[in-house]
Amino acid sequence: MENPLITIFSPTYNAENFLPYVFSTLEKQAYKNFEWLIVDDCSTDNTVGLLKELQKSASFPIRIIQNETNQMVTKNIETGIHNANGKFLYLTGHDDGLKDDCLSTFVEDWNSLDAATQDNICGLVYHCEDQNGNFIGTEYPFNYWISNDFEMRFKYNVKGEKSSFHKVELLKTIQYAYPEIDVYIPENLFWFELSYQYNFMYINKVMRIYFQHDTHDNISKSIGPGKKYMAGFSFFFHEIIRKYNLYLKKNYFKIWLVFQFNYIRYSRYNLQSYKEIIQRAENKNLIVLLIPFAMMYELIKFRRFI
Repeated sequence: MENPLITIFSPTYNAENFLPYVFSTLEKQAYKNFEWLIVDDCSTDNTVGLLKELQKSASFPIRIIQNETNQMVTKNIETGIHNANGKFLYLTGHDDGLKDDCLSTFVEDWNSLDAATQDNICGLVYHCEDQNGNFIGTEYPFNYWISNDFEMRFKYNVKGEKSSFHKVELLKTIQYAYPEIDVYIPENLFWFELSYQYNFMYINKVMRIYFQHDTHDNISKSIGPGKKYMAGFSFFFHEIIRKYNLYLKKNYFKIWLVFQFNYIRYSRYNLQSYKEIIQRAENKNLIVLLIPFAMMYELIKFRRFI
């Protein structure tokens, strides 16, 4: 059987209440040359059982990979990439839907590009809306704009969840060593590495329905000293600085300073000593200077010591 053009990839965890909705939006796609790849991260509900039932009636292939241990989202993305059969990978959450014309619009947009442009970008990036039809974030400064996430986020200050089709062959070239810790590591660590190497085309069209609801585990509400996930956030800021220190300092100096500042804060949230923070830092002298400001910020904004 010929490989599909598109792999729609969904990492899942306890998603049985959402998957029928996601499945229904996939069945509505006019373009059918795709597969749905799921990596289940040790769900404790009937997620896998439901997926196996959906396999029986689906008009497209559904493949299920079950983790033996909980890996969290960034590891699951890597698993999905290296098991995708499609030429392009489209990442969705386990509760996200696709606009009815999502896949056909992508294929039309991609085929409209000349061969040189296709060869020189990693993929196409669109926008999202919520389940009520509200646009999420801000638009790109230009239509059909070739750039990268650093410039898009840090120079033009584009905000919000985005919707991306990426070439699988290029995704597979991204190698990153993640620590073997059972924590949440922000997936932007992977996407920044991709942006450091490749450009994308950004298009001002809405393609994905980013479902927002009260049952989301809002990680941002659990941030603070000793809280869950702080090891992953500390690792995230340390690695961003280590990998892109000179690049960010030269091109996005303000963001470079913010990352140093957050490296201190999240390392302290992870209960590391100031001595350890300084020793691990890429910019030791700067970190020494910023520590008092980080302490003052926490005291004024959150009324807590770090």
